[in-house]
Amino acid sequence: MRKILATLVALLVIALALPAHATAPPGLPGDLTSTEVSFRGGGDLELRGSVISPAAATAGRPGVVLVHGAGTGTRREKLLAEAVAFARQGMSVLVYDKRSVGYSLFKRSYAQLAEDALGAVGTLRRQPGVDPAKVGIWGLSEGGWVAPIAAGRSTDIAFVILVGANALSPLRQQSWATAAGLRKAGVGGSLVDRAEPSLYRVIADGGMFPEPKHDPVPFLAKVRQPVLGIWGVHDLLTPPRETPPIMAEALEDGGNRRYAFRFFADADHAAHLTPDGGVTRLPELAPGYAELVGTWVREATSGRAPVAQVSGPDPVQASDSFGMPPTAWWSRPRCSSWSWCCSWWRSAGIPWWPWSGGSGGARPSHRSRRHGWLARAGWWRCWAGSRTCSTWS
Repeated sequence: MRKILATLVALLVIALALPAHATAPPGLPGDLTSTEVSFRGGGDLELRGSVISPAAATAGRPGVVLVHGAGTGTRREKLLAEAVAFARQGMSVLVYDKRSVGYSLFKRSYAQLAEDALGAVGTLRRQPGVDPAKVGIWGLSEGGWVAPIAAGRSTDIAFVILVGANALSPLRQQSWATAAGLRKAGVGGSLVDRAEPSLYRVIADGGMFPEPKHDPVPFLAKVRQPVLGIWGVHDLLTPPRETPPIMAEALEDGGNRRYAFRFFADADHAAHLTPDGGVTRLPELAPGYAELVGTWVREATSGRAPVAQVSGPDPVQASDSFGMPPTAWWSRPRCSSWSWCCSWWRSAGIPWWPWSGGSGGARPSHRSRRHGWLARAGWWRCWAGSRTCSTWS
């Protein structure tokens, strides 16, 4: 038993001594190679990733940087399926571990994430065999807000690929996505139509929803590179019918008509196959997705990017999204202080009603008159606060 314990302790010490970033992505097929890299992102933060390339790679090949969707410190393995599929199309693919510093459920900066992506682009452009003029960026979901910011800042980016991307604000998108998920589960009525959007609005006003009013349209209008937009027809996180026209209009307003939009059947938010209308994500990519990326990248980096092209089946979107007006003043988070006031008032035993300061027909004392006026002012204030706190605006 002592030998077993000693062995376990030794193995634990060795495991703790090894850095978490020392290993390459697991399960890499034999026809691909992986090179570990590090680079500096926003705020000079060191980030680490892997460059995955074909084992028989040719010189002058294109490259693409993969930008994660939402999540704190998401590991590179999360996008391994995409990295492998794109590398098999003749590209070098840089996928990196997402930052956790400066990024949380309540705090994040898309501008800082764009700096991370630009650091990755610079690293991939310096890799042996990669043509620096053919390196682009791919963004999934939240990455679809980040990639256009990066592309608008740097001409080092040769092309932009957006998957499940949004042309709406994060608050509007998230409210729609939650409602779409509830409706998909059979929930409806006032909970979805009124309570859910009101709840998100209050959360945002309380500072608990990061980047709630980020407007992607001005950043899309600054993108001059060719753009490939991809959506699954069963996207339950991005309004797949609303977003593409807004995105196309923003690009064209900026003078960019080199875009192609493609919808994939039986596919979800990430363009993976889904057996149940977007609820379950299978490991497999939608058939033809990786091949489309490979073909389009070769065309885009050779000056033959498609112009204003839209193809694929119509997306499924059961309900429209809607704008989120600012919370009325009486429903903002400070109403909780009125509720606290009411609770304290009652627990202190102070009379609620202005006429409760006296008793019977006797003239109230100076003390009871003071309590009566306090009650009159306090009751009305607390009543107004509690009423508005319990009413959905």
